[in-house]
Amino acid sequence: ELSFGKNFAVQTELNYTQKGFQVNEDFDLSLFNVPLPVGATAISKFHYLEMPLLAKAKFGTGNTQLYLLAGPTFGYALSGNLKTRARFIIELDVSNTDINLDAVNYERFEVGGMAGIGFNVDTGFGRFFMDARYSHGFTQPYDIPLAHERVQHYNIGLNAGFVIPLGG
Repeated sequence: ELSFGKNFAVQTELNYTQKGFQVNEDFDLSLFNVPLPVGATAISKFHYLEMPLLAKAKFGTGNTQLYLLAGPTFGYALSGNLKTRARFIIELDVSNTDINLDAVNYERFEVGGMAGIGFNVDTGFGRFFMDARYSHGFTQPYDIPLAHERVQHYNIGLNAGFVIPLGG
């Protein structure tokens, strides 16, 4: 965090985050007039390194401060995985496959935006913080042609931690 006075700072971080989506398809099959649930699920998970560059407005005096965060995020997809499940009376794991992101033309670089609200408490030897954030990806990482779906990432996150000053 780089402070510009008491009430404003710029904060950058390096975060690991997991993103993905899930597709479900279900229907009932009638066998001897008995409805049987049949379906399939595909669950994707993508592992990202993400670096937000956040403007931080701080409010309050004393040991406790409220703050607002907003700014761009820059991410890079490290790897991906696709897990499939099938349901016919029981649920079975069908496959668990690593995705070659380059082979499927996955856009590894992601640009997005983030906004949040939080508070920190000065303990004398560091600061405890807790915040809630919303982030939204502006980049379309992948187009699912058969489903005609546009994929974009968005999430809500809760963060808590302890900041120990390293200098000054």
